[in-house]
Amino acid sequence: MWSSSTSGIKNKAAPIPLSFSVPANYTSTDSTDPTAPILLDQYTVRFRLQPPLVLPENCSCGLTQASFAYSQPNIAGAAVLESAPTGNNRLTMIYDGTSSDIVLADGLYDYIDVQAALNVYVRTHDASGAVSPPATAIVTGATDLFILTGIAATQKLVFSLNPAALPGGTFPTAGIDISFVNPSPNGGLSNSIGPILGYPVDGSADFTTPVLGDPDDNVIYSNYAPNVASFSDTSAYVLYMSLVTTSYQNGSAGQLLYSFPLGSAAPNSVVSYQATLRYPVPLNSGTFSSVDLWTADQAGNRLPWAAYQAPFQFSAIVSKNREDGSL
Repeated sequence: MWSSSTSGIKNKAAPIPLSFSVPANYTSTDSTDPTAPILLDQYTVRFRLQPPLVLPENCSCGLTQASFAYSQPNIAGAAVLESAPTGNNRLTMIYDGTSSDIVLADGLYDYIDVQAALNVYVRTHDASGAVSPPATAIVTGATDLFILTGIAATQKLVFSLNPAALPGGTFPTAGIDISFVNPSPNGGLSNSIGPILGYPVDGSADFTTPVLGDPDDNVIYSNYAPNVASFSDTSAYVLYMSLVTTSYQNGSAGQLLYSFPLGSAAPNSVVSYQATLRYPVPLNSGTFSSVDLWTADQAGNRLPWAAYQAPFQFSAIVSKNREDGSL
């Protein structure tokens, strides 16, 4: 495939196409199938190369196409997100003096999704967190208790509770407290959803509704979040490959192959990318029996392969087609 160093065209050669595909929701660490990728950890996948790939000096690699799911969670439990290692999926509610933690499933949420998840919880649990049935749920009718409203001008949320959803159409005797404090007063976990919704985790912006007997006990109670909500902090998925050397991200050298901006992509959809121009990055030289791949957000927080809801696949070209060895 590659010309010898004495051929007179040592910096020109036929390109080598590379193509990799990591299955959706990938968690396999089984090494018995040599053709299947292996997870070294939840963020790094290894492909074995048969036969080994031999790369002379001054090779470059350019991505040609890719597709992947825009599905990495922004809300998750502990040890899933490097950006929130202790988790960020819990809201504490004290309903009429009884405290429970509302824990959301891992997912890529907007504020309407959070609103839906909270309303599902109060329709399927009582104030202590016991499951209904057999327990009696906090909300039994069609009216939602939680209402989240996004304010586009400020990027902040209005967090509201509607007493019409509750028995008698009023807030309970001791009202409802909503807490974003870390750690949780119940289980001690530091997994507050507060920063996502725009609330600090020190308890300074926790709030309480009117109580039964107050003049406003049957009126929707609203609280304006003090900080900007942060549902869409991820602006790009960045693909890394162990063959790459001295590429740059944010001024630091690394093994970046390509950065995929997410600005126009719809969350929880499959993104297809076709490179109109290749941007080659330099490769290490040598003989390689495997190649490792990992992805991260634009800040360098690695992303778990299990959270891609569709296969992550891409193709690239390895070549040295010019006199200087570049593509």
